[in-house]
Amino acid sequence: MIHSDKWHIPHFVLGMILFIGVVLRCAVSHRLGLWHFDEGIYGLSGQWPFQLDGTSPFYVNHHYYAPSLLPGLIGISFYFFGIEGLSAIAVSQISGCILILVTYWIASRWYDRSTALIAASLAMFSEMHIIYSRMALTDSLLVTCFVLSLVCISEMLSQCRYQWSIASGIAVALAWNTKYNGWLPLFFGLFGFVPTIFRNASQTLPLLKYWCLATGIAVLGYLPWYLYISQQPGGYSALINHHQGYLVGWQGWLSSLNEHVNHLTSMHSGLSVIGLAVTCFVVPLQANVLTIKRVVISGLVCIAIYTIGSQTNAFYLLFLFAISALAIPLIEKRIGKGPLENPPILTDHPGPWIHIGWVLGLLILTPLYTPYPRLTLAWLPGIWIAAGKFLSFISHRLIAPETGTAEISSSRRLPMVLLLALIFVSLIVANNRSWLFWSPTNHIQKAARQLDSVLPPKSRIYIYAEPSLLFYLQKNQRRAIAIGSLSRILDLPELSTVEFLVLGPHAFQDPSTKIFLNQQLPSRLKRVLHIPFSQLTHPLISAQTKQLPEPDLGITAYQLSKP
Repeated sequence: MIHSDKWHIPHFVLGMILFIGVVLRCAVSHRLGLWHFDEGIYGLSGQWPFQLDGTSPFYVNHHYYAPSLLPGLIGISFYFFGIEGLSAIAVSQISGCILILVTYWIASRWYDRSTALIAASLAMFSEMHIIYSRMALTDSLLVTCFVLSLVCISEMLSQCRYQWSIASGIAVALAWNTKYNGWLPLFFGLFGFVPTIFRNASQTLPLLKYWCLATGIAVLGYLPWYLYISQQPGGYSALINHHQGYLVGWQGWLSSLNEHVNHLTSMHSGLSVIGLAVTCFVVPLQANVLTIKRVVISGLVCIAIYTIGSQTNAFYLLFLFAISALAIPLIEKRIGKGPLENPPILTDHPGPWIHIGWVLGLLILTPLYTPYPRLTLAWLPGIWIAAGKFLSFISHRLIAPETGTAEISSSRRLPMVLLLALIFVSLIVANNRSWLFWSPTNHIQKAARQLDSVLPPKSRIYIYAEPSLLFYLQKNQRRAIAIGSLSRILDLPELSTVEFLVLGPHAFQDPSTKIFLNQQLPSRLKRVLHIPFSQLTHPLISAQTKQLPEPDLGITAYQLSKP
């Protein structure tokens, strides 16, 4: 056996990035639970492998929220790890960790290794991505499949191989079966035809065949879910009408964009600033020799970015770096230096053109929808890669590493690791901002335990607009039933058992709830338990909500009496 005293730096750095990314997404997982409205729906739908008695586990109109891939994967996780909130969240955690590798892959194929490492490190430290990687929502899985689709389409157009067409179709089908906008990579892939159209138009038609094959495979992959929706009440048109209700249109585009910016800035704080600063050390690590000059310059740049980011906002700085990447070709021509490892932004390779279509396309399209914070998650990797391109360019110009294989002797491993660890820990200690992603999210689970301890064991419990609460009560073997409308209470048959109605914060978002309770049901309701809203609020809600609901709204249990 041959033992080498050489150490391949990029592989080690990527491994370290992945390790830290896994820790940030999986730390203190015992404090996680389902609390978001949609999380409860996916948690309930994920119980499909266990409904052998023919009963339906699905929430009311569950197909309006997402296609089948996430509930299917949650069901597999339930099968192996038990029906727990953490089992559902684990799907997002795993896909969130995979995105770090996919981001590295796509950036290395489109640009260079330095850009890829920086983009992966930005993904690793992204607070917004970490938050949604710790929730059982579609968005973490979607963005992973989304980016995977784009890199497969790019390889298909650059290599002209049917294998990549098949891979592209499968990847798009996975994204499409995760969320209803998952087909968009096919549209952004059309931007990859730009260099062919303008420089070799005769090759456009052959390339179009590969794209059509990928599209056909994606459509076939989505077809089973389409047929399932078509059999539901109202068919597929009902689904379209439902989502059209969330469109704000061009008249609301500007205000929606402003809301998205507010969400992005509120979710990029301490850790994101640290991530931007630490990335300045990524490029020097690829040099054969770590000189004092390189370490000092990198350290100064690191401190400068950290200081600026702490005084402003990490997202603004990240976006500025991403936009600055567009000026790289002009800068290189101006200063008269040769090209980088790969050509800059505008090349014959389809990847950078797809990158432009991706970033600009989602920037235009996303604000047309109701400004939920998570909608921008599919846009963020494009920003990471563009910012990585700019930081790679600056780092190369400042530090000027020698050419050759990025290896360093084993005697230098420990000092370098200790240096990075010292910088990383120092920045964390210096930053006193609270991190949303480590906040406990098991408040609904605790509320379910309170209800379970107070309400009689054999009572029937009707849950309105709180699917996460329904998930935990059913998990505790309670007779909990979801109702799609409060008016159903009026149609109940004569009571044979003790029955309760449980309402939560989501119910009171509808003004008609209070009206119904005060006018239709006052004689039939007796409040037996109230859990204040303050015990149910997650910091993420506070960061997004300008005015919190009334403090007395919380989760309330009412005992029903006979009419």
